Amino acid sequence: MKNFISKILIILSISILLPAITVSAKTNSNSTAFFENITLYESLPKTFYKNEVYLVEGTTDFKKNDTISVVLEPKNQESKGTITFTSKITDKKFSIPVFFSEQGEFHMGIVLGDDGSSRAATIKVSSIIPLASVTETPPEISTPKIDYTNNQTTVEISTSTPSFKKITFVQQRERVVYLSRQNTNSIPINYSDFKNFREGKIYFYAEAAQMADSQNTISLSSPYAKTRFQSFNGTTHTFSEIRTQDITANPPSKLNKIGPISFSGIVKTDTAFKADIIKPDGFTETIDLKTRSKTDKYGSKSIIKEGSNYEFTYTPATEGRYILEISNKEGLPIVNHTTYVGSAIPIIPDFFDLNKRKLSKSSISNVEILRRSLLNEINKSRISHGLTKVQMDSELNDLAQSHSEDMAKNRYFSHNNLKNQSPEGRRIAAGIKTPVAENIAKDVSIKFAHEGLMRSATHRGNILEKDWTRVGLGITKKNGYFYVTQEFSTSPLTTEDLEANKNEILNQINSLRKSKKLKELKYSPSLELATKKLNQDSINNGATLTTSSLSKVLDEFGIDGNTLAIGRNYISWNPILQSILDSESKITESKWKTIGIDIQLDEAGNINMLIIINRA
Repeated sequence: MKNFISKILIILSISILLPAITVSAKTNSNSTAFFENITLYESLPKTFYKNEVYLVEGTTDFKKNDTISVVLEPKNQESKGTITFTSKITDKKFSIPVFFSEQGEFHMGIVLGDDGSSRAATIKVSSIIPLASVTETPPEISTPKIDYTNNQTTVEISTSTPSFKKITFVQQRERVVYLSRQNTNSIPINYSDFKNFREGKIYFYAEAAQMADSQNTISLSSPYAKTRFQSFNGTTHTFSEIRTQDITANPPSKLNKIGPISFSGIVKTDTAFKADIIKPDGFTETIDLKTRSKTDKYGSKSIIKEGSNYEFTYTPATEGRYILEISNKEGLPIVNHTTYVGSAIPIIPDFFDLNKRKLSKSSISNVEILRRSLLNEINKSRISHGLTKVQMDSELNDLAQSHSEDMAKNRYFSHNNLKNQSPEGRRIAAGIKTPVAENIAKDVSIKFAHEGLMRSATHRGNILEKDWTRVGLGITKKNGYFYVTQEFSTSPLTTEDLEANKNEILNQINSLRKSKKLKELKYSPSLELATKKLNQDSINNGATLTTSSLSKVLDEFGIDGNTLAIGRNYISWNPILQSILDSESKITESKWKTIGIDIQLDEAGNINMLIIINRA
């Protein structure tokens, strides 16, 4: 009997604390070695301009960190809060795009890692763009192109001489402008700047003027040269995360046309054999990874052992945005990467582009209000995908709340508690008769927790499973983090439900045979009795269906001739039905004449289905 196991997986949303900086007065901030453990390629200007994009680039020999941040702290503390821009350090080199969206005076620091302190240079961001003079000839300027590579959208533009460049994006009444003084042909965009744009056609053009640069202000020595308007189709951007300590992976950021999405590498930790994809329609799909190494088992799950090779191959059916996910054996994503298929360019911000995590030290005053808030988020997501709402259930709430409080109290984050009870073990111990599929999250707010779960293909699949009718929600808080547990389940099945399922699968099989111009299978009482006994023995004794056990039952009920037996068990009905119709080609062989079907629930509430098809 083939077993189908529910997806019970983990997501851990890690907050990044904003770096703190310490001002170091009366220090020469023009030096390329001003910041400790860092050498810049060029000293920082004292004056920047509103809407300017500036690449802070350099090297560091400090080996303890793999990220680096530029921090802008307003001198006027009544202004907006600290702004942080973070990039990775690769081969001791870094390049951090800094977007100056607000005018005023700032302390500017550079912090190694995700938090810490820094010396600070004082800079000014001016709203007055230099006026162009007419003394020299404008530079030659290329037609701008927009592209998405290495998980970043950029505008590519070149000029005949070093120039002050201006890029303007337009969509109806909305407008975004970027300025650049640096001698670079690639200007990155900041997705949050496009929050008022919509998916669809966006126009842009470029301008450039010759300039004389100084540490204080920029003067322009020519009029602007201007390109014609260009256009592209804009789509929503989503981030990419690859845990390089757990896997080597180089998935493509973009394919210009439909074709296989393929990449390969080595897993540095035990990794789930199944991978998941969020498709453009918002639903998920599961595929098998390939490996030349021997697979192993972790519980009921097939895994690829640490140090083994793997290959990911998936062919999309349509153009659009595909989010690819590979998880470790515990279900924690180690690859969560977006590949865009087609001509559209990601530029519209998603939730995570527009919202930054911030710890809140306040305590929970009313769990029920938070539960209602999370339930509303879940049901909004389900309704937007054409699914029915789930209802909150008190016994599932108790199950979920107990696990959230246990994780927070005992400082762990796992589906298995410290007694090594799985979600299924915990719900059976609680006397709950229907199987559960569990999501857990640890994040700074209920909204962040929900968006994080929806961003993960495996957890999104649980939230958007059409069979669920009930959910339990557990929420507690410790050290600024919400511990969230979701327990999805069905309504308890009745005898009438099981009988309806029998009729449905018989009708579906016969419809499939009819489409192939084959005779329908006739229901056989003797086959039904044999199927019921064999299914009952399997449930009571945990016996596996074998040729010997099948022959014994067939002899007992006097059934002769060629026979086919198909078994399934799972926590819900539709995956069983779909699995039979999708994968059992033998049911459409012309030789079969009769059928028996039995469906029962085991003590754990799983659906156990057995079909016997006979030639006689």
